[in-house]
Amino acid sequence: MEYMPKEGPPIPVEEIFQNIKYRILDLDLKPGQKISEHQLCSEYSCTRSTIRAVISRLVQLNLAAVYPQRGTFVSYLDTDYIGDLMHLRTCVEKEAIFGLFEYLDKKTLNQVIKQMEANMVKQRAFIDRDKYESEFSCLDDEFHELILKGLKKQTILKVIEEPMLQVKRWKNFEIPFAHKMPSLIQQHQAILDAVGQHDLLGAQKALTVHLEQVLDMSFMAKEAYPRYFLR
Repeated sequence: MEYMPKEGPPIPVEEIFQNIKYRILDLDLKPGQKISEHQLCSEYSCTRSTIRAVISRLVQLNLAAVYPQRGTFVSYLDTDYIGDLMHLRTCVEKEAIFGLFEYLDKKTLNQVIKQMEANMVKQRAFIDRDKYESEFSCLDDEFHELILKGLKKQTILKVIEEPMLQVKRWKNFEIPFAHKMPSLIQQHQAILDAVGQHDLLGAQKALTVHLEQVLDMSFMAKEAYPRYFLR
């Protein structure tokens, strides 16, 4: 039977989709949690067909999974997939750092460094926070985009934007779990310091350490929260 929404102006489908997506990314809806179409219809005052359309989009993003005769569930955290994504991003950004030194003139490179320094000033305000807050997440994204922006290659990250949602969800879980905010900011600073010193190999090494250590606490996380992970 089709669920009939409550009286009142309908919530746009896109707004419902974005809201549920961010609830999954922020772990308000937990990995492996069953998604109730009826409950979501009630929460968003919409029809079941609307919720099914939203779920279909979430499945395409690998944020939800539909199992025949079992129902719809929030997708599990897949550390193998996240590791592959981070390796891909490391390759892209290491090449971008090479480009900063190889292709930019001194004036343009210094402009990039100043932008990264301004970003770091804002990041340091979060060093004592426990959560990977949305404001800091934007600063984190901006820091890495600045490396590519100087080369006018920032659209490269758009190619993997949707798969990288899995990494964002992992950070929302792992950074509070492992209290990693101070080390995350220190790693960004190490990248900036090496770029500022025009140390290509040092900058690439600092970047690799930063990106490849995203999963360094995954073993402990799986022991503490086994129900969140793909088996």
